[in-house]
Amino acid sequence: MRRASPPCLVGLVIACLWCLALSELSTLGVATPDGSSSGKDAGSGVTIQRFDPSALDAILTAAVEVLVRDRLWTEGPLYWKDRNSLLFSDVRDNAIYSWTGDAKKKKDGGDDKEAAPATATETATAVSGSLSELIRPSGWLSSSEAPRMWEPGSNGLALDKFGNLVAAQHGERQIARVPLSELKEQQNGNKSVSFRSVASRFQGRRFNSLNDLAFNPLNGDLWFTDPVYGLEKYGDDPKRELNFQGVFRIPATAFRKAVVEKESEEEGRSNDTTGAADAAVTLEISSLSNPNGLAFSPDGSTLFVSNSGKEASFWASFEIDGATGRVVKKKKQKVKTQNENENINESNGTCSDPFPSSTSLSLEEEGGTKLWDVTAELQEARKAGRTVGASDGFKISEEGIVFASAIDSVFVFSPRFQKLLGKIVVGDKIGNVAFGGVDGNELFIAANSRILRVKTKVKGSFFVR
Repeated sequence: MRRASPPCLVGLVIACLWCLALSELSTLGVATPDGSSSGKDAGSGVTIQRFDPSALDAILTAAVEVLVRDRLWTEGPLYWKDRNSLLFSDVRDNAIYSWTGDAKKKKDGGDDKEAAPATATETATAVSGSLSELIRPSGWLSSSEAPRMWEPGSNGLALDKFGNLVAAQHGERQIARVPLSELKEQQNGNKSVSFRSVASRFQGRRFNSLNDLAFNPLNGDLWFTDPVYGLEKYGDDPKRELNFQGVFRIPATAFRKAVVEKESEEEGRSNDTTGAADAAVTLEISSLSNPNGLAFSPDGSTLFVSNSGKEASFWASFEIDGATGRVVKKKKQKVKTQNENENINESNGTCSDPFPSSTSLSLEEEGGTKLWDVTAELQEARKAGRTVGASDGFKISEEGIVFASAIDSVFVFSPRFQKLLGKIVVGDKIGNVAFGGVDGNELFIAANSRILRVKTKVKGSFFVR
């Protein structure tokens, strides 16, 4: 028998490795018309990559379903448990929508079987449900002037402990809220809701265009990111007033005071753009070039932030001081004016220079640790002509499992981004994800023009209301 030449042996090894890789690339399935699972559905284009099959199978449980189609740019998914509704922003449409669908909770101690996956094709609605416009406008509030930016609407959404809807608004460049009473009226068809500003400025200067937000379960502080994506000319926009893109915090006491004081004022409804908690806002992180999504560990002791720069797309962690509620820094941070010799007056928050900037601390000096970098993968995907996005919004389960959007997938990590277990490959840009459902174990995915859902075996961390 003729011995194989070295090139043939190499080819054989490569073929074996390729077969092994294919065995690890599998799918939980996209629901098909007959209820079976397929490797990839032509309509939804969703597959599941398993890098640690046993670990991933212990997390994901059912077919990926398509809930909503034909939006412009979906963002900020939020499950409103009291109404069994999923709220989400369409940033480019300047509106917040509500999707209400199937809601079935297992009886205590019972063994209710889950309904079979619904159809997910281009020609049929994936899951029975209704989509309605909840709030318009959602981010750019002027009725007399057209928006001057590509993405004028709200972005990240959250519910505070009082049940109010809290939104990060691109157009108005502020954190604002809608009282629970008005939100319920809106759900019932009343179109007269209005936003109350919570924070619109730092040290007297307007934010860039607020993006994502999250409450710390440790103490109730509200944290938010402030990149430039909502500005008409992004970083070069002449209306920009801050020379950095930061991560900010509103202490729980200040947030609560703003809510109580605003509710005690006159009952007349008007869109307010004067932040009630402006004076209490603290700058926590300024070393990230493009801070975007953020989430806390289940115990609130660690903040995770995604950086969505074209040349720097990664996730980082920052430890939180339990006593102060602030980021634990290795080097003291100061906020200064563009002139390095001219510091802001910390006693009254005034600044003689109209364009304050942050100090040039490194990620490490600010207490940050880079956990997982996808910059190279992002750049390769773009070179290949794929429709992709940088690291964006993400959520963390009670067990610490991370579901993070990046490239064209939801990356599934073990706690603290230590190991990549697999990917839900959507094949499109993803803005954010959210846990929801009656039991809190459904993952909703805001994927460009669509909203998708996948059932999981884990539950969203501090899933409330």
